[in-house]
Amino acid sequence: MPDPVASAAPGSASATMPLPTAAPAAAPAPAVAPSFSIPKEYADRPYLKGVDSPEKLFSMLDGAQKVIGERPAGIPKPDAPQAEWDSFYRAMGRPEKAADYQFELDPSLKLDDKFVNSTKEIMHKYGLTPTQAKGIQKDFDAMMVAVAKERGVELAKQNTDFNKLATDTFGADRDKAIATAKGLLDTFTPAALKPELAKLSNENLIVLASVLNGINAKYIKSDGAPLAPPGSMGGKSGADLRSEGQALMGTKAYTDAFHPDHAKTVARIAEIYKTPGVSS
Repeated sequence: MPDPVASAAPGSASATMPLPTAAPAAAPAPAVAPSFSIPKEYADRPYLKGVDSPEKLFSMLDGAQKVIGERPAGIPKPDAPQAEWDSFYRAMGRPEKAADYQFELDPSLKLDDKFVNSTKEIMHKYGLTPTQAKGIQKDFDAMMVAVAKERGVELAKQNTDFNKLATDTFGADRDKAIATAKGLLDTFTPAALKPELAKLSNENLIVLASVLNGINAKYIKSDGAPLAPPGSMGGKSGADLRSEGQALMGTKAYTDAFHPDHAKTVARIAEIYKTPGVSS
């Protein structure tokens, strides 16, 4: 009977055992393309329809940038000849002549034909359509009316303030004092500086009127005013001249500084009240 120990001795063929075989290498996982999705707040945009990859998105953006950088077809370049611009303006609807524009003028502005026609020429020069021209004209007129109204309110307030200040300063002699000061200013202020008088404050005007009336009373009256030497009442009594002065003060030529006869009326009132024998 064979020895079991001997039979398992090293080197014995019967002691050889099969080794386990290595497992086959696993196949590499297939590459996964990165996912692409449009944010939900833009998903309903028509221009993104069919954009399902980054490549398509960047292609669309590149095309848009090229279009943005191009000048729209049909619009002349800034340095294009006037004939080219005229052709473009006609295509946009500009009338053949400036006179073809139809305006809706505000009658309160009292605009003359020369101003209106010049405005039409400017609008025609820059290619406005009839609708654009009328719209700009109406809006501009409304703006001018508003400005005139605001200026009128401000002037009325200034006149009220000035009248109160003049009454407080001169009392019952207010009209005579103001007329005398205006007459002297109109007579002796250089023409180039007369516009500056309108810039004086009410307080400055009253101070100036006070000084001029003081000079008139102390120096001019005693010697005879240059505008009204003694005895030059033209056959009118003091009462007649006083009535004339008061009547002139109630006219628009006196109260409206823009009236064409304003300076002449003011000078006449000053002349009346500087005449000896005339008192308010």
